[in-house]
Amino acid sequence: MDSNNARKGLPAFAVLGIIAVVAALVLALTNTVTKGPIAEHQMSALRASFAAVMPAESYAELEVPENFGVDSLYEAKNGTETVGWCVTASVTGYGGPVAVTLGVGTDGVVTGCVVGDTNFAETAGFGARAKEPAFQDQFIGLDGQNGGSIEAISGATITSTAVLDAANLALRCVNELGLKKPAATESIVTFSNK
Repeated sequence: MDSNNARKGLPAFAVLGIIAVVAALVLALTNTVTKGPIAEHQMSALRASFAAVMPAESYAELEVPENFGVDSLYEAKNGTETVGWCVTASVTGYGGPVAVTLGVGTDGVVTGCVVGDTNFAETAGFGARAKEPAFQDQFIGLDGQNGGSIEAISGATITSTAVLDAANLALRCVNELGLKKPAATESIVTFSNK
């Protein structure tokens, strides 16, 4: 009976405060436990993208100033020889960030393209077609310094533009930091006029 009276005397804000503190502690613990596996999963996905766009024995992360607008730049190496770069840039599309990972050889030619990462959420049937090989393969063989053009995805203009913008950011970064070439003042890759 006394404990019942004690509970009735506890103000509602105190009960809510206790619940909020317990919930915050549980969320903090969950974040601590899952942070490592999530980062490991993201790095594994990134390494798989690298292997698809620029196969190499090892990848060394390079420092990239924030003003380049890319997520990461890695030097691809076979032994001590640089064979190219893997660069990832993200631009907001229709459903959120659209990551584009390009492989670029030491000759400046694009060796591969992977669209999307673990956060890809473009519309199924339209924007999601950016992940199809028919779209991604358009980048292979493009001159990363002098440019080229690709076909946009019909009905997915926002996603296509996000991919194009991310690819241009990525190529500018490789040109300046990897190939030590001057920055392009215009778009390197454009949409074809068909």
